[in-house]
Amino acid sequence: MNTKNSLPVVMSFIADFLSAQKQQTVNNEQELAELLSQPLNTLHLRDLSKLCEKLNGFCECNKVINSLIKFPDLFTFDELARYYALDENICRIPPRERLILQWVKETGVNEAIFLAASVDSSIITRCQAISLCEISEELTGRVILADNRTPMQYLGAEATFSDIIDYFTVGSKKIDDIRYKIFKISPENKQMYLNKFYTVALRTYAMNCGKEDMNDEELAVFAEELVHTCKLPDFCGPQDWDLPIWWTEDQLNVQISGKLDWITPATKVSELIDAFVEAKGKKI
Repeated sequence: MNTKNSLPVVMSFIADFLSAQKQQTVNNEQELAELLSQPLNTLHLRDLSKLCEKLNGFCECNKVINSLIKFPDLFTFDELARYYALDENICRIPPRERLILQWVKETGVNEAIFLAASVDSSIITRCQAISLCEISEELTGRVILADNRTPMQYLGAEATFSDIIDYFTVGSKKIDDIRYKIFKISPENKQMYLNKFYTVALRTYAMNCGKEDMNDEELAVFAEELVHTCKLPDFCGPQDWDLPIWWTEDQLNVQISGKLDWITPATKVSELIDAFVEAKGKKI
């Protein structure tokens, strides 16, 4: 891993930027923690965009920041640091009224008219509707757009913009039912897929722990090891057991838990992989 992008280094980079903008000095770790625990909207939007631009340059990456800019009150600078340093997915389920406010602001359409409109109406352009959904997917981690040229067409005239906002916030049975009809998978095929995914997830996690090219027997033994003991040789601190998990989440595009506080010193690797399989099952 590039030590330039390590979490402490990225945190310091953000702290230096904030200290300069807010004209305050950080003298100790407690003050650093307090500074980074602040929500992003404590920084002017223009300066926040500038910070993210500088982070992309510093970390030599091109992170997507649309949801951070649109919903700066929902994220902290600490989460921003983890996003850049550890590739940690940061998702939020916003209050329904918060998302309505943002969508109405973006479209300029009367709230009541907008919410009641069908997604196949011409009340806003198709490109604008897709853009709103893309940002909300990035924000919440919930997927609604199909992977084709017409990503919203399958919703048809049945779904309204109110239904879509429900889907991204409180949940929408109507949208779930529509998606199930289109993308449904038989229980047998789903289980077969998840059985194969278990091995993929286990092998990916093992690789991130520095254990490559393991055969099936070695993988089975590895599955019985304790998560807290699984670390890369160069990262052997008390909390470094979580790094391989975050890397695995990023590579598999599956997020199991932001805090990982359910993992105890007695948790086995097999239980961790079961959590990956469960999260994958919900996603498909």
